[in-house]
Amino acid sequence: RSQDLLMGLMYDIFQHISQRNNTAMSGFTLNTSLVSNFATLIEWVNDAVANEEHYLRSRSHSPMTIEAAVRRLRNTLNSNPVLLQTGTTGQPPLFARTSNFGPIVIDIDALSTNAQRFVVASIIEYLKVDRRKNAGKHQVYILMLDELNQYAGRNNRDEVARLFEHVAAQLRSQGIILFGAQQKASDIIELVFENSATKVLGNTGSGEIGHSLWTRELSTDVRARAIQLRKEEKLVIQDGFRYPMALSFPLNPWATKERDAQLTAANEPILTEEFEL
Repeated sequence: RSQDLLMGLMYDIFQHISQRNNTAMSGFTLNTSLVSNFATLIEWVNDAVANEEHYLRSRSHSPMTIEAAVRRLRNTLNSNPVLLQTGTTGQPPLFARTSNFGPIVIDIDALSTNAQRFVVASIIEYLKVDRRKNAGKHQVYILMLDELNQYAGRNNRDEVARLFEHVAAQLRSQGIILFGAQQKASDIIELVFENSATKVLGNTGSGEIGHSLWTRELSTDVRARAIQLRKEEKLVIQDGFRYPMALSFPLNPWATKERDAQLTAANEPILTEEFEL
């Protein structure tokens, strides 16, 4: 109940302080006559606690709900280095392209879990808007993401989790393809697992392989084989396969650690772009 009240309040806040802008990454910008940054946003929301004439009070939101929203906003800002409290505009990287381009690496390792979820969800939302606006262009975006349960965990019921459900169920046909990695499939939302076109399974413990997700997906003998897979062996499961395809991956022909690499004199960059948040 309290979560629904907070979501309703945040929706009204967004509707009131934003305005359409087709050139912006999200399609919206702030109505600067009301708020100009996150700091003034908190002040504006907090003013509704005591001001009965405030817009939010006219929308039947109680002072207690508003105070709870203010606390959450402050906690989010204080724990999230990605958000600039006094910045009027951001400088988000423009991922949408009209032609082929090399891989882009976004380093979120140093961010908190909530900040990582915010960044990943923002990128997916941006690409979703781009595909909706440019549906006629045959552009495909491939996203690669580790620790999938952090964003689409089985017990998550927030907007980020719902966004990943939308990605798995509908966005593949629109040109947004997600490659996600997770140690245990049972830790992610079942809808995301079920809508995966291809599943790659490595050596798996008996507890995980005995989960209902896998007992419905694999026969008894295949599950027994999954327990005995070596480190370099994988099983590929796809709807078009009558039986999972077994693969063996050799060691990488390149170094995965800088200290192991033999740097060339040219030292040419492998990646087209790299962003550090």
